[in-house]
Amino acid sequence: MTGQNRGMAGRPGADGPLGLYEIDRVEGRLAFIKAELKISDAQLPAWTVFAEAVRTNATTMHAERRYMSGRVGADVSLPDRLAAQANAFAAHAEEMAKLKDALDPLYASLSPEQKKTADEIVFSPMGVPLGMM
Repeated sequence: MTGQNRGMAGRPGADGPLGLYEIDRVEGRLAFIKAELKISDAQLPAWTVFAEAVRTNATTMHAERRYMSGRVGADVSLPDRLAAQANAFAAHAEEMAKLKDALDPLYASLSPEQKKTADEIVFSPMGVPLGMM
């Protein structure tokens, strides 16, 4: 199986494709991005705010995914599932706005070379950095 299929097949500890919501992987992803961007001491305060926003986003999305996985059983009505999905999307939009607010000052502090690197780093739909995948 590919990494994506293993995650979808219920690999232990995985909550989705490639285990995107595994909280224990966030620190490694952040370390990778920090190293790739070559964050300077002067950029460290903005980086710290951004990294905390990523951690919060991952934790929130992890909790929401866990909640949703418990709501998709046959005993939950279609309108209730749809309402739960709408709530999840609203929560995701709010988290993405917070993540963008944390990213903007960091991005503004980057050199042109760092910005080029940052622009090449891909984020998942949940906002979790995937640049190291």
